[in-house]
Amino acid sequence: MDLSEAGFQPMFDQEKIVLVACNGEIYNHYLLRAELEKLEYIYHSNSDTETIIYAYKHCGIKVLNRLEGMFALVLYDFITRELYLVRDRIGIKQLYFSLQGGV
Repeated sequence: MDLSEAGFQPMFDQEKIVLVACNGEIYNHYLLRAELEKLEYIYHSNSDTETIIYAYKHCGIKVLNRLEGMFALVLYDFITRELYLVRDRIGIKQLYFSLQGGV
């Protein structure tokens, strides 16, 4: 949604704890953003990807239950060392991964 440099991906939070790369669109981005801004999350872009980051930081992986749209994304939490590969419920946006040399 944000084609400026502020919206470039992969995107980190300010503390570089959470990384997200997303292909697609979060339709309820503006609703979620308004809620998160009331909780004093400060945005640096107009990107729906940044909303995914702050929503994850606020409520953890349960945020997936609130995302409406067509998307495939990868989210990495550097604190918990958890990697999430996620796609929309219908599978509009494809998500591919591959194992290479056991990784």
